[in-house]
Order: sequence, then C-alpha cells, then structure tokens
Amino acid sequence: MYQVPYSNTHLEFDLPPGMRGTVVVSRPAEPLPDVEGAITEALAHPTGSPPLREIAKPGDRVCIVFTDVTRASPDHLLVPALLRELEAAGIHDEDITLLCG
Repeated sequence: MYQVPYSNTHLEFDLPPGMRGTVVVSRPAEPLPDVEGAITEALAHPTGSPPLREIAKPGDRVCIVFTDVTRASPDHLLVPALLRELEAAGIHDEDITLLCG
C-alpha cells in the first residue's frame, strides 16, 4: 500500500503485481533569501559541468522546457536567466525554442 499527499488529505493505492515504486519525501528547506542571485550563481558554477555559456556555441539550436502554472517553479526567473546565458554564448533568438510542458 502506498500513500501520497493529495490536497489536504492522502491518496492510498496499490501497484499492480510485479511493479515497484518509491515515495520520495523531500527534506524541509529554508526559502532562499535571494532566488535570482542563487540562479545566477548556479548558472555560473554548475555542479559537475562547465557553465552553459561555455557549452553552447553560436549556431546551436536550443530548446528550453519550462513548467506550466500547475508547478511551483520560478520559471519567470529561470527562463530569462537561461536566455541571458545563451545570448552570452552567441546563440541567436531564432535558434531558441521555448516549450511549456
């Protein structure tokens, strides 16, 4: 039996035989005092990768996938920051596709 939060209650369900699942519960975290600064810092110093502006090259075609309004994500801050990084890398606007998913 699995139990997951749903609105102000929980949903309980079983998975079909042979199917396994895991419920992942996130740890509580304090809100970031400066979300835009954290985004800028993360883009400048990503974990385990060169910065986006060093990876992207002029002529590359890029698709930025962002969430719809049903997800709690600061896309209004993330997308402009990503666009600035791509511009710094020399990516032209016509080579960028924005996809809401």
